[in-house]
Amino acid sequence: MVPTVRSFSVEFEPLRLVARFPDTYPGLLESSAPIGTLVAGGGRFDILPISCGECLRLDANRGLSGPHAAGAEGFLSALEDWWRALRSLGTAAPLPFIGGWLLYLGYELAAEIEPRLRLPPSPDSVTALAIRAPAAWIRDRSTMQTWLVAEPGYEALLDAFETHVREVAGPLFAKMPAGGARFEIQEENPARFLGAVSRALDYIAAGDVYQSNLSRLWQVRSDLPLDPVSIYETLRSTNPSPFAAMMRYGDFSVMSSSPERLLSIRGGIASTRPIAGTRPRGTSPETDAALVESLLNNEKERAEHVMLIDLERNDLGRVCVGGSVRVDEYMVLETYAHVHHNRVERERAASRRRFPDPSDSRLVSRRDHHRRSQGALHGNHR
Repeated sequence: MVPTVRSFSVEFEPLRLVARFPDTYPGLLESSAPIGTLVAGGGRFDILPISCGECLRLDANRGLSGPHAAGAEGFLSALEDWWRALRSLGTAAPLPFIGGWLLYLGYELAAEIEPRLRLPPSPDSVTALAIRAPAAWIRDRSTMQTWLVAEPGYEALLDAFETHVREVAGPLFAKMPAGGARFEIQEENPARFLGAVSRALDYIAAGDVYQSNLSRLWQVRSDLPLDPVSIYETLRSTNPSPFAAMMRYGDFSVMSSSPERLLSIRGGIASTRPIAGTRPRGTSPETDAALVESLLNNEKERAEHVMLIDLERNDLGRVCVGGSVRVDEYMVLETYAHVHHNRVERERAASRRRFPDPSDSRLVSRRDHHRRSQGALHGNHR
């Protein structure tokens, strides 16, 4: 089955469509670096998935709804059944996405992969989403070429897209009011975090774990309704990153401004590229250089880097051919608008099973940001 691919040269802001037609354009995956530039570590393609209206949803109370939900053991098994029902092999395609799903995978979904985990319920209304996206707009940021792509039978979505682009020409939308809204910031009790650190040290000393990733909850409440698209626009302009994204589903929204690629699967090769150290940018070239030096030569940071390599090797080794894991990048420094990230390594391995790949007409992959994970179906998003 060969997808329909059209060249599309009209310049427009894809966020306009997300703001105006959220049911049809539920999210955007992009690099937020200036157009025509590539950020270190990735950032080549922008992808605007186009939905046909179908969605598989897992609620915070574990309620599952949507295609293939009936009788399924969980969200992941239902998604696997849905993918297998639609899967058809096709010819290799140069584009990173030729139809599939836009995914949101919440942290609590880990319990379906590791049943021994006893995780608290999600504070969000949604734990996981698989939004069917049989079409998309794609932009290559290195060449500024753009395409429309659709699976067979969904070409009408491309015609509707061109109509929508004409309808949203003009200013993007009003910015958030500078002084109109009042915000209340709630910080999790520091004593709770310090207690968790103490317990983690005890677990490490006992040999139960050798890494513990702790975080603190911050909540911001506004006395006025806020537009998630406006918030994302501000985020991407103040903190450009190679893996920026936003997703909307009803009153639920998630945003990402991440420098990390969690996982890429391309041509039977799985690769991951985590980050192992951070320093702020300096106020002068001299202080900036000193901060870089402290990052590169810090004993704790170097130890963390080695630990992460070991962790990633273990994770890839569970699903890849034995002996195939290789580290082909080591201790690479990446500089962004506000921080230096150090020692981004890339590990690659030959996968044992046949994962979805852009050469299929359906594609599923995933990307994480902070505590939540979000994905779109493009095997080497950048």
